[in-house]
Amino acid sequence: MATRRLLAHQLARCPDPFERMMEEGFSDPAGENIAFGQKTPNQVMDAWMRSRPHRANVLNPDFRTIGVGVLHSADGYWWTQNFGY
Repeated sequence: MATRRLLAHQLARCPDPFERMMEEGFSDPAGENIAFGQKTPNQVMDAWMRSRPHRANVLNPDFRTIGVGVLHSADGYWWTQNFGY
């Protein structure tokens, strides 16, 4: 996403979020939250918790695994949460 400067769950000619999660060892992927621009973990979590679909991912009691990533580029911070069952 950062290389293309495009915030999207699905990028053209790239694996979808679930394929990416499986490639990284998530045996049963379930959801993804992405964000750009927030400078701190608190800021990005505040943004996700104000968004109904992102909040639903964070609070879903069925999700049992999580992967969290952040990339600091010249453009800003790129944030990802991946959830699995």
